[in-house]
Amino acid sequence: MKRVIDYLYTRNDRLVVPIYECEKELDFTCMGHVSIAKSFGFSSYIAGKIEKIRPADFISVKDAEQYPWDISFSPEYLETALENFQERRKNYHDVLGGGCFGPLTVTSDILGVENCNRMAIKAPKIIQEVLKHVTDFIMTLAKKEEALGAEFFWIAEPLPSMFSPELFTSLCGQYL
Repeated sequence: MKRVIDYLYTRNDRLVVPIYECEKELDFTCMGHVSIAKSFGFSSYIAGKIEKIRPADFISVKDAEQYPWDISFSPEYLETALENFQERRKNYHDVLGGGCFGPLTVTSDILGVENCNRMAIKAPKIIQEVLKHVTDFIMTLAKKEEALGAEFFWIAEPLPSMFSPELFTSLCGQYL
C-alpha cells in the first residue's frame, strides 16, 4: 500500500483510471456481483442482455442461516477471479490492485433488489445474515489477491446510494 500512496504523492495532476482498454497509470481487477452470488450456488438467468441472479426465497433469518454458504462447493468463480488477477499481474508491471462489488450490492442480487429494499425496513436481520457471508467472501478474495501481489483492493458499492444514512450505517457501512 505504501507504494500506491507514494506513487499518488508524486502526481501533480488528477489521476484518472479509465475502465476501458487503453494505457493506464494503474490498473485493477473487479469480480462481478453476479459471480460472487454464483459462488454461493445461486443460479442465474439472462434478462435481455443482462445476467441476473434468481432471488433466494429467504422469508426468515432462519432461512438465511440454514443456507449452505460454504463456497467450497462452487469455487470456480473465485478461482477464475484469481486466475484473471494473476494473468493481469504477468502483463502489467505498474500499480495493480484487486477488487469486487460490495456486500450490499451482492446481497441485493441474492435477495432481489426490490425484496432487499423492502427488507431494509421490514426484515433487516435477514439482510444482515446474508451480508455476513458475503463480507466473509470479499475478505477471502481480498486476502488471496493481496497474497498474489495486489497493492490495493477497491470495492464498488452502488446500491446504498438509495438508502438513508441510518440504513447505510446498519446495512452497509459496518460491512465495508
